[in-house]
Amino acid sequence: LCAETLEEFWDYEHQVDLEAFSTNTFYSLLLKQSLSVTTRLGQLSTEVKDLYQGVLGKLQLLRPCLITEERTGEGYETLRKEVEKEVVRRKSLASQLRTLLDSQLQVLGQEQQAQQKVHGAFTAHFRECTRLLAKAYSNQPSCEQLQQNVIQRLCSLVDEMGELVSAECLRQGAWGLLGEGIGAKLLCPDTGTVLTKDHIIGPDGSLQVSRAVHSDPVTGLIRPNAHSHMLLSSGHTMAVPPDFFLHPQTGRVMPIAGNVAYDPSSSTLVFTTDSCTGDHRKWENPLLSFIPYPTFCHSDQPLPSSCLRCLRPGQRLQLGVPMADPDTGVPVPILAVTIHPETGLVYPLGGVHTCPLTRMPQPIQIGSPMLDPRTGNVVLTTGVSLDPVTGSVLPVGGVLLAESFIEPLSGQMVLVAMFKVVELLKMLSEEWGSEPTFHQGSERGSGRQDHLPAVAKELQQAWGRSLHCQLQLQTRLELLLHWVIGIQQDGGTLGDMPLSGSDTCLPALLGMEYPDPMGSGLSVPVLGCQTDLFSGTTIPLAGTMEDPDGKGLIAIRCGSQTVDPVIGVLAPVVGARLDVSRKTVVPLTASYWLTVMDQIDSAQVEVLQREVCVRNSYWQQQRQREEDILSDLDSSLFQCLIRVSQAKFDQVQWSGTGRQLREAVTELQDSAQTEAQRRTAQHSHLALLLPPHVLHILTLGDEEEWDQQCVWHSELVSDLDKVDVCMEQVQEDKEKWTSQGGQWTASLHALDKDLRQRELWEQCCTRQTELDSALNALLFVRHLSQLRADIAQAVLSGNFWYREYGLAQCNEHKPCVKAVGLLQQKALPLLERLNQLLEDKQSASFSPNTCCQHISGLSTKQMYGLEMSSRVWTASVPVVKGISTQSLRDPVKAQSQDTVAALQASSTPTHKSQTHSSGVHSQESQPMKEPAQPAHISVPTISEEEWAKLLELSPLFQLLKGVELELKGWACEAGLLRGGSADKANSFADVLDAQWECEGELIPLDSAVLNPREFLVYQHGLFLLHTLQSLKLTPSISLQIADSLPNNNYFNNAFRNSFFYQEAEETLFVRRQRLQSVGGFSLLLLHCLSHISVKDMSYDSNPAFQRLFFKVLQACLGELFQARLGVTPSEQENNLCVWFPGQGSPARDLTGTVAGSHAASLLDRLHRPSRGLLSEDEVEKIQKKHRVTSLLSQVEGLLREKSS
Repeated sequence: LCAETLEEFWDYEHQVDLEAFSTNTFYSLLLKQSLSVTTRLGQLSTEVKDLYQGVLGKLQLLRPCLITEERTGEGYETLRKEVEKEVVRRKSLASQLRTLLDSQLQVLGQEQQAQQKVHGAFTAHFRECTRLLAKAYSNQPSCEQLQQNVIQRLCSLVDEMGELVSAECLRQGAWGLLGEGIGAKLLCPDTGTVLTKDHIIGPDGSLQVSRAVHSDPVTGLIRPNAHSHMLLSSGHTMAVPPDFFLHPQTGRVMPIAGNVAYDPSSSTLVFTTDSCTGDHRKWENPLLSFIPYPTFCHSDQPLPSSCLRCLRPGQRLQLGVPMADPDTGVPVPILAVTIHPETGLVYPLGGVHTCPLTRMPQPIQIGSPMLDPRTGNVVLTTGVSLDPVTGSVLPVGGVLLAESFIEPLSGQMVLVAMFKVVELLKMLSEEWGSEPTFHQGSERGSGRQDHLPAVAKELQQAWGRSLHCQLQLQTRLELLLHWVIGIQQDGGTLGDMPLSGSDTCLPALLGMEYPDPMGSGLSVPVLGCQTDLFSGTTIPLAGTMEDPDGKGLIAIRCGSQTVDPVIGVLAPVVGARLDVSRKTVVPLTASYWLTVMDQIDSAQVEVLQREVCVRNSYWQQQRQREEDILSDLDSSLFQCLIRVSQAKFDQVQWSGTGRQLREAVTELQDSAQTEAQRRTAQHSHLALLLPPHVLHILTLGDEEEWDQQCVWHSELVSDLDKVDVCMEQVQEDKEKWTSQGGQWTASLHALDKDLRQRELWEQCCTRQTELDSALNALLFVRHLSQLRADIAQAVLSGNFWYREYGLAQCNEHKPCVKAVGLLQQKALPLLERLNQLLEDKQSASFSPNTCCQHISGLSTKQMYGLEMSSRVWTASVPVVKGISTQSLRDPVKAQSQDTVAALQASSTPTHKSQTHSSGVHSQESQPMKEPAQPAHISVPTISEEEWAKLLELSPLFQLLKGVELELKGWACEAGLLRGGSADKANSFADVLDAQWECEGELIPLDSAVLNPREFLVYQHGLFLLHTLQSLKLTPSISLQIADSLPNNNYFNNAFRNSFFYQEAEETLFVRRQRLQSVGGFSLLLLHCLSHISVKDMSYDSNPAFQRLFFKVLQACLGELFQARLGVTPSEQENNLCVWFPGQGSPARDLTGTVAGSHAASLLDRLHRPSRGLLSEDEVEKIQKKHRVTSLLSQVEGLLREKSS
């Protein structure tokens, strides 16, 4: 019954909802489980590798010959021969590739020089035309002869400029600008006659011959119809290929590939050939080559290609931006685009090909080597194309002709801007020549003259754009040349690859397979190298990983799939990296590589930006000075010509103007020399901070700029000399014509005068042209340097158009940088930034020097405790408005409140009599501006022992301590430092002295401005000087107090920042802050006098200094004992003679003598507290207590002597 019931009815709990079942969800769950299992297996494999390495190391330590006795004979020799053969092959290919790159760079250089020659001459003529027009439309009076000379000169310059532009169009093949065009002529399908542009396109832009052409609704191109024919330049006719279009500006038929580009900013197609109209759009991003979408041969239907992928959401469509390769998923740069003819979708094009040198899959990049499929020779990659059969992306090789292949519009825009300048100047010159006078011409031509700055700016922008495109490509080829030179030298060796089971090694070559060094028995390819920062050795990157399908260990290869250890999904492998913690090689996924590529070193970028800002400021200042010099020279010469033409020779004044111009030229050259010296000094500093290739790009044009600067200076000086000669001839002509008197009206003399004036005008014009040419050459070199600086920043920040996508390629052919150099290169920018931050916060933080100025009645121990408190906590607690950083952690807890009260009590009278630093004023003004803010923050007090324990527990402190010890050890090994106690002795510095720095200027201080306490300490110093001089221990010198000290070379002196000895005047200057402590001032004085006596101010370890210093201390301590007794040396000797024989002395007389001497001694007056800190009653109580204590101690001592 139960069985029958189960067969007839199904329990609801056992039902399966097939409608809610999703196969995608089911398989995604299975995929997640599979990936998690694979990830766990990979972790276990890594642990097994670590265990294997550990066991192997232990075995080698126990029996070194146990592992090395395995067989290495036949297999090692075979592999070694293969490596040597591969090295020879790569060197041969590198030699061919180097020849190609050298010739390519030479072609680019020649093209750049040809364009610069034309642009320099055109710009020089344009500058002169601008000056002539400015004179023409001014209100300055002039004679008819001078007017004719100016008109003739202007017309001649405009004609020469037109000829220059036409010749340049012929050289570059810009036939569209000359009224012609490139391409074949379309034939009428009915009559067979040639169709011109006017026949095809109407005035309104509509197509008039619909049987011959049609408009593509997706791309907007004018496409010839099927079965249309065209007439070639040779006179033959042929059918129009399917990938041709009709140029709307010339009416010629030409291929789409290479003549049409895609503008990513406007998402439109633009014509890159025979662009006759000037496009005023700002080309912020480079154009992308447009490749027609592949179609079937017998129809216009597109291929069902599955090799193309659209952009991901948020991805940019720009040249050089990474995209995923459709086949492998490896990041590759975007080089071109195509548009689907039916859907209109834009597909970025980029792919992977096999590198002929390494035989590894590499991203297709501009300029990278490839094998020509027709000849098999090595060529340079110029772009990409689509396979007409499969639709896959293929590299295209050839010759890179300047900017014609990547930014063709930049060169044509320069020619278009030149044509605009010529047309505008022609209109102005014709209008000016038709007017009888200057003033009438100025009324009509002033409107057109206002357009000159606009066309000049357009020309400058187009020229800068063209140079920028050329330098981008040139920089890419130079970086490739550097890589190829390294391969040519050693075959591209990436260190030594150890062979498993032996101690032998072989040269590691990129892409070549070796036995797994981890002992798995697999052959693994070398995917790169990485430098060990601790040992400085180069480690080849080759290893194994876990198969994502669960098949065990497989070799790490580019393009294979693996489980990303971070996000846990399948990702393509793009290389390998070294896990520093485990010392194993792990796969490098695409997502990880993109993340690392986007990370830039902000410290290096900041250093480079500062250098570029300094250079830009220098270039702007020099440009302004040069323009001022040329403007003053031109106006002065024109005024002289006007005076000569009007026969006003007495008003011709050139000597003063010439002298001022020469002074300006000298100042200009001095500034250039200073900048050249600065760059030379800065180069060694930047070499430690910036990557070598970035520094090379930045400083590539420095020598050429200096050479051109010298040429420009020579031209200026030579021109001024020639002008002086001309002015001397004018004076001679003046005397000649003056001697003839009334015969000036004679025709012969009038003709002589006109010829002389015309000759003088032509000489001036020639001088100005030479100066303009020299200046344009200098400006061109500066422009190149400025563009190179921008490219250096782009390379460092990752915005370079042709950034390196060689994922497994070693960019340095032989890493010769040691670990210390790498650490230094990374640490220096960070230390510079830290120094800058500390300097910025210095004005807002609490200054120990200011604290010393406020504290006048504290002892040395109290001052040191307060200064240490401020110095430590100011660096750790941020300074907030209205919050003081004073006394946040005072080691002496009992003195913290008294110290703050003393500071507040002594601040008011001190501010009235002394000058304070900016930091003091800022701290005093904050409470007045924001009285509502609290004055202090509550921070728990920590003792020195607890603070030391906290530091010992800090991982960062331990890391820094270890780095410091390693750096000191390396420095001692290199001989830069001496280890042991000598090093510590040499590096000792006084605690207070270390807080100061010499200001760089000696400012003596009059003793009259000292307060009573400081004056008393100063008198005590004079007493010490006199005492030591009387004892014949120190020479006779004078002592003065200084408010500021100059720089010195007392390097190993403990008090180097507290004094300065003027040897010529025999005067010792001591910093005023030292007067705050009697003991410190006395010790400093004895220390300085000992150095002065031995005539060695630098080394405290000098035995002669130490001997004299201890001798001086002995003498001063003896004088202190005498001062405490209050007797002269003779009286002391008598007392000692009386006391010692009887072993006794009257207690009452000795007590009275000591008490009287204590009341009158100088030491008691020095230690007496200031009235600004204690009241009179407190002072009397302290004195009374001190007298009683002193008397009781003396009596106690006498009683002990009696009892003994």
